[in-house]
Amino acid sequence: MQSTTNYLWLISDLLGQGATANVYRGRHKKTGDLYAVKVFNNLSFLRPLDVQMREFEVLKKLNHKNIVKLFAVEEESNTHHKVLVMEYCPCGSLYTVLEESSNAYGLPEDEFLLVLHDHPDMYERAVLRKDHQKKYGATVDLWSIGVTFYHAATGSLPFRPFEGPRRNKEVMYKIITEKPSGTISGHQKSENGKIEWSTEMPVSCSLSKGLQSLLTPVLANILEADQEKCWGFDQFFAETNDILHRTVVFVFSLQQATLHHIYIHEYNTAALFQDLLSRRTSIPMHNQELLYEGRRLVLDPNRQAMSFPKTSRDNPIMLVSRESVATVGLIFEDPCPPKVQPRYDLDLDASYAKTFAGDVGHLWKTSESLLVYQELVRKGVRGLIELMKEDYSEILHKKSEVFHLCNYCTQILEKTEQLFEVLIQANMMSSEYDEISDMHKKVVRISNSLEPLERTSQDIKSKFLPGGTLTDSWLQQVGTHPEDRNVEKIKVLLDAITAIYQQFKKDKAERRLPYNEEQIHKFDKQKLVLHASKARSLFTEECAMKYRLFISKSEEWLRKVHHVKKQLLSLSGQLMSIEKEVTMLLERAIKLQEQLPQKVLPLVSSGMKPQAYLSQNTLVEMTLGMKKLKEEMEGVVKELAENNHFLERFGTLTLDSGLRG
Repeated sequence: MQSTTNYLWLISDLLGQGATANVYRGRHKKTGDLYAVKVFNNLSFLRPLDVQMREFEVLKKLNHKNIVKLFAVEEESNTHHKVLVMEYCPCGSLYTVLEESSNAYGLPEDEFLLVLHDHPDMYERAVLRKDHQKKYGATVDLWSIGVTFYHAATGSLPFRPFEGPRRNKEVMYKIITEKPSGTISGHQKSENGKIEWSTEMPVSCSLSKGLQSLLTPVLANILEADQEKCWGFDQFFAETNDILHRTVVFVFSLQQATLHHIYIHEYNTAALFQDLLSRRTSIPMHNQELLYEGRRLVLDPNRQAMSFPKTSRDNPIMLVSRESVATVGLIFEDPCPPKVQPRYDLDLDASYAKTFAGDVGHLWKTSESLLVYQELVRKGVRGLIELMKEDYSEILHKKSEVFHLCNYCTQILEKTEQLFEVLIQANMMSSEYDEISDMHKKVVRISNSLEPLERTSQDIKSKFLPGGTLTDSWLQQVGTHPEDRNVEKIKVLLDAITAIYQQFKKDKAERRLPYNEEQIHKFDKQKLVLHASKARSLFTEECAMKYRLFISKSEEWLRKVHHVKKQLLSLSGQLMSIEKEVTMLLERAIKLQEQLPQKVLPLVSSGMKPQAYLSQNTLVEMTLGMKKLKEEMEGVVKELAENNHFLERFGTLTLDSGLRG
């Protein structure tokens, strides 16, 4: 037991220790309230007492939710060493959290953002124990923050000499002083080997590429060996605040089979959002077709992100490219299992258990992500099939309209041609008759050209039938499914491994076990290896292998879909082209009909008599017939105008769904 005037603690209640002090869980002598007491040792006297006391007084004045509170500065009763009485935080430090096996490959994205928002700390560059005869400024703090962020994001330190920084201090010093500008990590994988530099996070990092793309420039500019190039605190806080004030839009690129986190400010526009999406997916804006909850999502370029539909990992916006793109899928690595030494060693066994727990935990998270990706592909495929059915129905309706229009135009031109034949016999309007005759022949040719379109239409229809190209029966035949419970099986094995790891940590603390407990420890070590082997087998042979088969099948299916969409687009284009051409013929026929009364009546009134059989009654009937025909034509034009909105939509949405090329 140790104490000060107002506090006491047990030496066995150690919370943590450092080079100059130990931290214990203590209590107030009168109230019994828990506190953390930091007891300094002899090494602390290397700093002048007045400097220490000034620092303590400054700490006592600090009051912030993210800073541990300092309540008092007292002296230990026997040694008279300084004791800091601080706020007790039972959950431990960020380092403690990162030491948990579940975070062996970094924190989940939402937890990392909390770190980005809340726990900077000082990096102990003094590990090299060298006197460089220079003072460290704010860049040292930024460097330590960069190391902390990288550690939190990946589960590993960014700069790692072979055998670690403490055992290989010279290489560590070389790494942090000779680091190339722009790199964020350096790793020496073999003794005296070269240092492998990287400008990106490792594949195993659990953060989304969207967040990584914002974070890596920050790390590159604060993990800068050249202090002249290193950011200052103002720029650092500006950049991190910019990240923290963004909202996330989840987008799943169907053909690429990848999930994207698009970080965007709520006031940013849809045009900027789609530009960011283009950078992340390499799909140009003009080839992006967006779907949400099974319906097309058309975003006005000026629409702000705050009004976008609410998205999540399980319910993202679906992105479909109008051009063919390569399938990417979820990129992952299978961690290599450690080589387990058969000998009995409590320290080594605890290390093995920690590694196994971390690796299997990573496999569990990856297997969950693989299942989510497959479910998103299934959801996207089913939605795409339904939309293509709707597209096809609209094309059928358009085809029916065009067929009707061609038939109607043929009838009108036949009647008009008959009327002009009468005028020809009266030696009137021969040039117009030739034009009407040519128009009639052209419409007949157009009508005949509709037969191949009908065959194409029937070919597309067959693809929607059971067993056809555009059915989703393959979705249930390949890949993994929630009912397979592979994720849950790996989690059960992970829990068993974690329990053994917790026991091995206790065994390690005991230093020496009684015979019976030693035997139990050895059996648990065998179970540890067995559980890890089962988990790896389950992941490799079930989750990973079936996922790759699923992705291969979906890529093959989407290639066929691309071909069908090209057929739909071509059919749509031909129908619209025919409709436009026939409509122009109708409009010309109407103009020619309007000329009949104007040209025939003046001839009659001037005394020029047509042939005998063209009586006055016949002329009146012909004039009335022309008026009636004109009214019918005007009705047709009006109907076409009313359908114009459909034509525009027809050309810009569905069947613009792309498939050019």
